[in-house]
Amino acid sequence: MDAVTHALVASSLFLATGHPELVPFAIVGSVVIDIDILLMRFSKRNPKYYVFTHGGFTHSICGSLLIACIAFATVAGVTLTGAGAGLFGAGLGIPGLLALLVGSLTHISCDFLAYPGIPLLYPFTERKYTAGIFAGPSLFLLAVSWTYIGTLLLSLTTLAEYWVWAAIFLSYIGIKALLKLYVAGTTDGATIPTSNPLKWFVIREEHGSYSIQTLHLPKGFTEPRIFPKFRNVDPEEIEPYRHLPEVRRHSYNSYITTMEKNGETITFCDPFRSEDYMRYPFNHVTVDVISGKEVPAKPEGVDGTLKI
Repeated sequence: MDAVTHALVASSLFLATGHPELVPFAIVGSVVIDIDILLMRFSKRNPKYYVFTHGGFTHSICGSLLIACIAFATVAGVTLTGAGAGLFGAGLGIPGLLALLVGSLTHISCDFLAYPGIPLLYPFTERKYTAGIFAGPSLFLLAVSWTYIGTLLLSLTTLAEYWVWAAIFLSYIGIKALLKLYVAGTTDGATIPTSNPLKWFVIREEHGSYSIQTLHLPKGFTEPRIFPKFRNVDPEEIEPYRHLPEVRRHSYNSYITTMEKNGETITFCDPFRSEDYMRYPFNHVTVDVISGKEVPAKPEGVDGTLKI
């Protein structure tokens, strides 16, 4: 979700419980998690750091709490110098720390609602988790949040009316969740939403292939497109390359992965992104490795399984 919606979600919790002095801490906690946008250059330059990207390490439970603690130490230091006393002074201490931690957890809770998911349990596993009810940031919620902020700045409403925004927010999530349940009940595949609530993608894993269909409500399904998992290459030949950083970075950013050999080159590809079903994440759609080239041994503790 967008930063304004994240901030309003965290703020609403403390306004509802009668602690407006903790709202600034909650806002900081809810937006600082997206500091990982600044880390994307590391994963682009060095594939070993693929989890240090937007929606990566800082969007895990451990990572968000760590970033929140660092943010609180920074806020406390600035406040104690007197610079931030007017904004943070009233809540500084354990309550402020807890509010900042809660704000960070509301951020990852909201991002959990959207594809492609977040690595909630990192560093224990890099698997991404998602409730899958949004395709990404919601344009509707963005509009609702900015409308509320605009009316607040123009003095057309007050903070006391935050409950109106909260009611719309919760109602919309509830409607999207019910729609997800309905769509998921029509198929045995993975259902992926789009920005159009009446258009969904369905991915099925078959023996040796993937199929992708578009579901238009209420019209029904389009004809499936089939993407073989392997072309001109055996699964055993792929095995030595699965733990390579470039391949793991590709897998981390992909919905599905197919493998094709042309000459000495093995190409790992995510057809769901390469065929423009879904473009995000934008980078590392394909990766090439040279067949027969000596590769380092798999590091201890590294799971070389490709994400499906």
